[in-house]
Amino acid sequence: MSNPIQNQYVPDVVSPPGETLLEILEDRGMSQAELAERTGRPKKTINEIIKGKAALTPETAIQLERVLGTPASFWNNREQNYRDWLARQEERKALAYSPHAWGWTKSELARRDDIIARLKKDSDRLFVFAQHIPSCSGTCASGGFCACGLDKVIALHRALMKELE
Repeated sequence: MSNPIQNQYVPDVVSPPGETLLEILEDRGMSQAELAERTGRPKKTINEIIKGKAALTPETAIQLERVLGTPASFWNNREQNYRDWLARQEERKALAYSPHAWGWTKSELARRDDIIARLKKDSDRLFVFAQHIPSCSGTCASGGFCACGLDKVIALHRALMKELE
């Protein structure tokens, strides 16, 4: 029976390998254009790697090793760690909005959907009230600032928000 890794370091933030590449280029006084020429890669590709928009391929890692002397395994590991981190970030986002992650039943989801719909409706009503405040005739007891019905809508809105907790 295999034991899963229990003490695995998973950093909160991982920089793209392009940031390291840019630091090395700056330290050596080499431009992106010169690196592109020496590796045979297009300038656009080098720039996109540096910005984290394009993946650093194993072939590019070998070319960087040849030109910069930094082992290809270093670049491949940096790229793998960065892509793994990006995937984990996407997974966290997906789970944050997944009803299954919260263990909600279908009836609980339906109840929450109903509350959210009512909140949206009440938010729309709040907006309409807010637009009419300046045009009030001033006949209410508020002394010029009219919030006719607004308190009721706000109270309902707050009650619905508590139901969602």
